[in-house]
Amino acid sequence: TALVSRRGRVVSAWRGNRTRMVVATTGPSSHLDYLVWTKKNKMFSNKFHIILFVKKIQRNIAFVFAMAGTSFLDTIFRRRKKNSSDFTTSGFLSTFEFDFETIRAATDNFSHVIGRGGFGSVFKGRLQSGEEIAVKRLLGSSIRSERDFRNEVEILSKLRHKNLIHLLGFCSKQDQRYLVYELMPNSSLQSYISDPHRDSHQLSWEMCRNIVQGIARGLRYIHEESQIWVIHRDINPTNILLDLEFKPKIAGFALARMMQQGESEGESTVIAGTIGFLDPEYMRTGRVSIKSDVYAFGVTILMIISRRRAHSSGGEESLIEHVSLNSSKSICSCYLASREYFRLNTINYCII
Repeated sequence: TALVSRRGRVVSAWRGNRTRMVVATTGPSSHLDYLVWTKKNKMFSNKFHIILFVKKIQRNIAFVFAMAGTSFLDTIFRRRKKNSSDFTTSGFLSTFEFDFETIRAATDNFSHVIGRGGFGSVFKGRLQSGEEIAVKRLLGSSIRSERDFRNEVEILSKLRHKNLIHLLGFCSKQDQRYLVYELMPNSSLQSYISDPHRDSHQLSWEMCRNIVQGIARGLRYIHEESQIWVIHRDINPTNILLDLEFKPKIAGFALARMMQQGESEGESTVIAGTIGFLDPEYMRTGRVSIKSDVYAFGVTILMIISRRRAHSSGGEESLIEHVSLNSSKSICSCYLASREYFRLNTINYCII
């Protein structure tokens, strides 16, 4: 066994009947210290081969990890590039695309914020045509965020109903994603039934009834009447927007699930929705259905009538628990009971 060592570090080795070796070097030889020796000790030979074997394995593992990392990054880059380009080149969706500069000009460089949430921020704007718009700027650059964005664009671009929010367009610029909607001047239903800073008395019983009926019509459309059947999966007052005349429009289709016509339920790999509005059967079985939307709609009606939150913290009873433990008369908010006592029987009938 022969070794070539440079200042204590093995740089070459072989085994066999070699009797001559030429070491070629570059640079000043005075800075090199090469030693060549042979050793016939069997223990030394075995130990040396083990070292070479381990070093070879280490090099191979490092190479595999480097290739795997490169492949993973390339896949992510291609997927994001494909997701972005799909919107700009795919059929009818291209007609909904907004240029980023158009959105920035319409919102005065995103200066007028009208809403914030876990999804991002909403800005008020005005197009050159004079139409007022709401621009939702989404947070996050994960694959899940991209999927939710694409899902909402695809679904809302295929649906048209007076009780569904109208999606005017979208913009996808690198990691920034924007959704452009018609402006809903009266914000969300949530702000009227649980926001202490807003006068909830603006909603009379007549208005509440019209809102409930409008939501029901919108749900019937996406469940049974549209060209694609959709399960919303996140019906709650935050996703019920009110126009100038307080007519409701269902929004928030990021979690929605498209179904085949005649299909009313399907498997769900992830339980999605808002706490307090989740159907217990859906949470137990993982099967999403139109019944899940109906359950959430029922909770929304109870919130409108009672002016209570669906989910309470700090050990307080939830809305469903409150309803199950009290009579319909005590469920009705003090405002509705005092101002419109003459219609209390009608309200109780609707609760029952």
